Amino acid sequence: MKYKINNTIEFDDKTGILSNTESGSIITLSTTAIRIFAYMLKNPNNIISREDFFENVWDIYGQEASNNSLNQYLSLIRKAFRNIDISYEIIHTEPRKGFYLKADVEYIEDDFSSSPHGEQIGIAEQKNKLEKNIIIEEAQQSDESLSKKMLPVEFGTIVNNSQVKQNIIRKRNKTIFLIFLALAFSGTGFFISQFWPSSSKDIPTVTLYKLGVIDSCPVFTLYESSNEMADHKINIARELITEHSLPCLINTIYIFQPDDFLVYTKKGRVLLSRCTTVDHEKKRKFAGCKDIYIYEK
Repeated sequence: MKYKINNTIEFDDKTGILSNTESGSIITLSTTAIRIFAYMLKNPNNIISREDFFENVWDIYGQEASNNSLNQYLSLIRKAFRNIDISYEIIHTEPRKGFYLKADVEYIEDDFSSSPHGEQIGIAEQKNKLEKNIIIEEAQQSDESLSKKMLPVEFGTIVNNSQVKQNIIRKRNKTIFLIFLALAFSGTGFFISQFWPSSSKDIPTVTLYKLGVIDSCPVFTLYESSNEMADHKINIARELITEHSLPCLINTIYIFQPDDFLVYTKKGRVLLSRCTTVDHEKKRKFAGCKDIYIYEK
């Protein structure tokens, strides 16, 4: 669903794109930030307690919430508004009660006629883009069943509840981490064309947006960024490239996707790939990629 806020701001809760229709500034929110902001948009000018946020943003997806994580995401959303040139506060705090969105909110129909802008590799479709905003934030949403697994207990055994809970959390975190690793290694296959023979030429792709250049190698990302954010992300990418010894080579590009926490606090998850390109049947394709996925920097 799309929302219009105070007649100057538009937000799409499917893509996470937040835009200022007057200045043209655009920024993309992460998955959890999308859920928080969408929930506030459905309850404009109403105070929402922390417990309501925990239940409707985290609990229903089988995730654990905390006051600190809620505060951090609200801070990121506020910064996002400043990054699209909105100087006044939209999200307000009501001491000891919660938070509320002070704004005029109007619902607008989805417009599927507009096509994404940016450099494409292969055959890109908007549906694929929406379905494959993967790896960084989609992996965060693990199966709800993971949070509901219980340890087997023999009849008549006395079990310490806190110990059981710790074991559940430990097992769940281990499972989530393994999911992250699996997605990190297989993720490239979702958005690039693999250089292997196949009976079908229709390989799922997504749109890549050029972020900048590092040592003559172009750097691409999954979302468009403002000029200010692009410069900031390029600096982060340059640090990671140096830190993990992924120098620019001939006929290579970088694919860089950080989450919001990494951009704003330098602590978070990030995917960095260095891919070798080749010309194949008059199209630029990837011969292979070296991926680095950081679960939490």
